[in-house]
Amino acid sequence: MVNPVWEIMGFIDENENIIGKKINGYEVLGNIEYLNKLGNENVVISIGEGKVREKIKKRIKQKKYPTLLHPDIKKSSYIKIGEGSVICSGSTLTTNIEIGNFVLIGISSIIGHDSSIGDYSTLLPGVIISGNVKISEKVTFGTRSVVIQRIKIGEESFIGAGAVVTKDIPNNSLFVGVPAKKIKNI
Repeated sequence: MVNPVWEIMGFIDENENIIGKKINGYEVLGNIEYLNKLGNENVVISIGEGKVREKIKKRIKQKKYPTLLHPDIKKSSYIKIGEGSVICSGSTLTTNIEIGNFVLIGISSIIGHDSSIGDYSTLLPGVIISGNVKISEKVTFGTRSVVIQRIKIGEESFIGAGAVVTKDIPNNSLFVGVPAKKIKNI
């Protein structure tokens, strides 16, 4: 059991029907308008989709966005992690990695050396990124997808669950399968 570092005030949600109710033991305090009336609290935007995280961030005023790292992750001292990013339990971050702002790295993901992950990108559980991979902004990786070394992933692309990426991915593309093949533009 890990001792808590933060005192959680509660959740913010735009669904008016759940305001005042409890989720996992914490009250839904209000919507973004309510949040904006408060002081300079720390806020974590934990929505899975990067585009949605970005839209929410643009609506929130004057807050602090801590980077949250689960205490059991393995990481090198030679990494940079942007504000508002969340790295979940069991993940491994090797060395010389740059992680942008508001990135979500799911449970048990692995990031290889000299890789970079753009702002608002999402790695669902068990994603493996090999070395020297360059990921643009707002890219989503499905559960257990894999990217081999020296690949570039274009912005706002989606890599399906279990896909194995063996070649560069253009912007706004959906790739699935082994090896990953383009299904359509998105």
